[in-house]
Amino acid sequence: MGSVRYIFLLLGLVINVQGLSQIGNVIQCARENKFQSCKEQWGNKMDSSTLDLLEKYVSLNKKSYSTEDLQFSNGKTTIDSVLYYLLEGEYILKSNKVKDDEAFYNFRKALSYDIPIELRSEIFKKIANYLLLSSTDVSLINQYVSAHKSICYDELECLWSDFLQLKRKFSLARIENKIPEQDFGPWLSLIQKIGQNKYQDLHLNVLCNFASYYAYFPETIDLSIETNIKGLELACNISDDTYAQHEFLLKANISNGYMRKGEHAKALNILQSFSSEVTAAQSLDNISIYNRWLSECYVHLNEPDSALHYSRLSSQNLRDADNLEFNGRIKEIEEKFQNSELKNELRSQKIFLWVSIFIFGLFSSVGFLLFNNYRLKKKVLEESLSKSEVESKLKTLNALTAERTRIAGEMHDDLGGGLTTIKFLSQKLQRKMPDEAHKTQLNKIVKHSQSLVSNMSEIIWAMNAGFDTLRNLIAYSRRFAFEYLEPYNIELSFNVEGDISDIELTGEKRRNLFLIIKEALHNTVKYSKSAKASISFRVEENYLHIYIADEGIGFSEQINKFGNGLKNMRQRVEQMNGEITIKGDNGVTIEIMQPLT
Repeated sequence: MGSVRYIFLLLGLVINVQGLSQIGNVIQCARENKFQSCKEQWGNKMDSSTLDLLEKYVSLNKKSYSTEDLQFSNGKTTIDSVLYYLLEGEYILKSNKVKDDEAFYNFRKALSYDIPIELRSEIFKKIANYLLLSSTDVSLINQYVSAHKSICYDELECLWSDFLQLKRKFSLARIENKIPEQDFGPWLSLIQKIGQNKYQDLHLNVLCNFASYYAYFPETIDLSIETNIKGLELACNISDDTYAQHEFLLKANISNGYMRKGEHAKALNILQSFSSEVTAAQSLDNISIYNRWLSECYVHLNEPDSALHYSRLSSQNLRDADNLEFNGRIKEIEEKFQNSELKNELRSQKIFLWVSIFIFGLFSSVGFLLFNNYRLKKKVLEESLSKSEVESKLKTLNALTAERTRIAGEMHDDLGGGLTTIKFLSQKLQRKMPDEAHKTQLNKIVKHSQSLVSNMSEIIWAMNAGFDTLRNLIAYSRRFAFEYLEPYNIELSFNVEGDISDIELTGEKRRNLFLIIKEALHNTVKYSKSAKASISFRVEENYLHIYIADEGIGFSEQINKFGNGLKNMRQRVEQMNGEITIKGDNGVTIEIMQPLT
């Protein structure tokens, strides 16, 4: 009974992870794109109510404040619950209607679920930014800034992590009431990287903070004003909503720059340009600073009554960021969730064990079916059969083909989700495990899970009879080659010549040819030291010609290193009655000539 219970629990986890992964895709897309386009690309398999909650969260996240009363209720599913806590936390931050620590509670609650890395990274980033602005608890700030850095899953998120690291240095100086160390190099380097990749939203956030950093030093006040103006121009280019979100902060910082230069009349004109609705909707801290700067301008312009009025308003709105009670509440919330998660760790380990047993059994069953399929097909082809026997065998082969397609589909739908579950559970345990030795073992499980997903994808592709064409081999090889070489900055040229339509290839031939290409690209990455590679498919007179080449160090220096790889290539081609030629002058060139009949 216990095993049945865990299997049902596993199936529930698989369905849940698949839904959460769709949310992860939408959030990853929406960082630098409009939500509607992300929704059309990734939201087709998501429930409409879940999409509505996600759209509300993304929309609210890109506003500077909220004056409306949002009405939403906690959903019954895990997906809706996670979105509910994110939306509630974001609304608290934007409305100034309740204590800020309740926003932290909601984000921390969302973080307690098993969620995809994109969503987890989003929450780490949000909590880190919140603490950098509101808390003086250095250990908690370091915890979440480091947590975000540890799981940055793509280039954009890693650039966000670099930004948070710089903000942390800035914040620590504020906490210690010190002028930050003057070191503009890392900021300028980050802006250059962001500009090259055109990450506009991140670029704007960095400019806002870098301008504040410039403002600390008298010799860079003009640069601070100039950087704020660039930020306004960039916000305007992105969208009207983005401009509205950042207008107050950027213009207020420009006025502060003029105040630092002694040009208080210019500063006052900018501060007075804001409407009462815009200023009233800002955070309490921003309103306090705004009134304090107005008071300072009136002092220097010899208007004491106005100066006194805004000085009193500033004191009324000031929230003490060093308040020990506030920091204590945040710390208490964090400890509560950590204790709860530790209690669930043993249960997660048991689930992981049953998942592993289930996956092993499924792989064994699939392997048995593949072996029987191969034996039967070989027997049919080798025996001399009568017409009635041929028809009977053809029916059997057709049934096997349908079975191959069915198994491939079920492996993709069920096994893929199961492997993803293994990875997420392992990553969760790895983050909580204090023992470094156990962390190392869990890291191995994560890597093996990822490797199994990749290998399983190739098996599914080879098994699916719907892909038994040359066109599918070329498409699959093209996608793999570009994705495999991109992280190593190897430029790929991929060409196809001749008529490739209506040419059938068995699953066995497709897999053998793909594995040869894969082995060749592996050798290029590992040994060739080449910056360029090329793959070419050509159909001519019932023969398929495949060329794979690089511009690396050549054959003589590599022969001892990948001799087994060359041997495997030759064996695979011989099994298909083809020919292979390998040359090592001026890089490595591999030519395969495979009969198509």
